[in-house]
Amino acid sequence: MTRMVRRSMRSHATDNPATVQSRRCRGSLDSVVFCDGYLRLKKKNALTWSTRYVVLKGKEMRVYSSKNDEMSRRSLVDVMDVTEGNIAPRGDLCVEWKTKDGKEMLGRAFNRADLAKWITAFHRLALRSSSMMKQVKVSGDSAPFRSNQDEESTDSEDDNFGNPVVQAGSASTERASLEKRRVTFLGSVLVRTIPNVAEEDVPELFYSKADMQKFSAQASSLLCRTEDAVHIAVQSLRRPSLSFRRPVAQQ
Repeated sequence: MTRMVRRSMRSHATDNPATVQSRRCRGSLDSVVFCDGYLRLKKKNALTWSTRYVVLKGKEMRVYSSKNDEMSRRSLVDVMDVTEGNIAPRGDLCVEWKTKDGKEMLGRAFNRADLAKWITAFHRLALRSSSMMKQVKVSGDSAPFRSNQDEESTDSEDDNFGNPVVQAGSASTERASLEKRRVTFLGSVLVRTIPNVAEEDVPELFYSKADMQKFSAQASSLLCRTEDAVHIAVQSLRRPSLSFRRPVAQQ
């Protein structure tokens, strides 16, 4: 027994830091449930759709017949290892993803809220996968050891960045998030930086408060004059009323 314990301790002690880092990243990736819900599923070239309850956990997608089957862990229809996913270019409320074995699947959401939920899940999956690859590459080159606190902070930053809506708890959190802002583009995107407006150019580009008050006064006076002109035009178009009445001839 003592020999087995010593052998396991030696194996852990001689592990490569890159291997340890990849294990930690893979464990954090697979332990988070990204999304779950009902979808209409089919293969990309198929014709018929089938309604299934889908759970995306890490890179593993489990397909059940209903939500009750998922809660009771029974009637598992299919298990897929997802490599990437995105919104489908064709089809309303549709997402598409590819599996490790080469299958291309289509899923149709029931509303736009569910569609946004699945797009966010695939986006977070892509961000986590890319960050894991970068961390493994850096650890393989320099072999640094990081504490658990650093890993938790990195995971929380990735989670906050992956979510499209992040609610900051205080002003300090907002300032920290602005200071550590990161932008990631999944494709070729042209970025143009807009320079700040100089102080001497502000009067030429923006109206002052006095100008806005002047414009408001002119608009009100113009409205009054327009109403007067319309009233005069209407009165001129009306038929003149008779000042007397003809007497009715009595027979």
